[in-house]
Amino acid sequence: MERLYQISHEELLLLSGLLQVPTPLALGPQPTAGYSRAALQIAMGAAASGLAARGFLFPPDSPGAPPTPAPGIAGSLRILATSEHCLVLAGGQGVRHSMSQICLLPDGKALLLERPQPGAYRICAAHGHAAVIDHVVAAIPPAPAGPASQLHAPPAALIAALDAAPAGPEAAATPLQIAGVPADEAESFAHSLGCAPARHALVALRGHDRRPARRGTLAIVGATAAWCADDDQPQTVALRPVGPADLRAHIADLIDWIAA
Repeated sequence: MERLYQISHEELLLLSGLLQVPTPLALGPQPTAGYSRAALQIAMGAAASGLAARGFLFPPDSPGAPPTPAPGIAGSLRILATSEHCLVLAGGQGVRHSMSQICLLPDGKALLLERPQPGAYRICAAHGHAAVIDHVVAAIPPAPAGPASQLHAPPAALIAALDAAPAGPEAAATPLQIAGVPADEAESFAHSLGCAPARHALVALRGHDRRPARRGTLAIVGATAAWCADDDQPQTVALRPVGPADLRAHIADLIDWIAA
């Protein structure tokens, strides 16, 4: 990955407004949540000063006109805002959460917007799909190759089990059993999770002839096992155990699907 720009959340908001493009998906569905109108105006002023100091924003051409984003960062942001072929990766472990948006380009390259920590973003370039796959694999903790079984559970029960995992296997198994998962399956899954499971959602998007399509995958990495599930069944999550090679192959399949 070649790092191109380091940029803040507020700077991305300002540039998106100046370029009149949607905010990138990596900023989330409500990128201005938590700001009052007055606080947002102050933040935009600080963002403009920061961008100008780094040469990313030029003064207005005439009185009353808006400032002009530098061509390089403007071009990158337009791609991130309008690309119809991208992968969004969100998740983390414990209190550590990250979010990335990867846009695949026709020449085989890719543009990445990642949020390594709240409020801070990096825009990077990747040369080839292999580099994209490497980045996604590295963002997810290594998948243990331990034995595990499939698990079918309602989404709400699975989320409750993951949230309860830090309290121990018994706490994690309880919401699954309440939802109808057999006790032995729920307990086995809870023990494999451990107390600090990682969860990551991968959403692949592509658009052809104004007909957008999507594929979603959930990856869970526990203490002794890892699982993947497709989101094509809204009433239940069908987790299947995966090893490191399986997980990498699944990520590669998503990238190939986006690029097709």
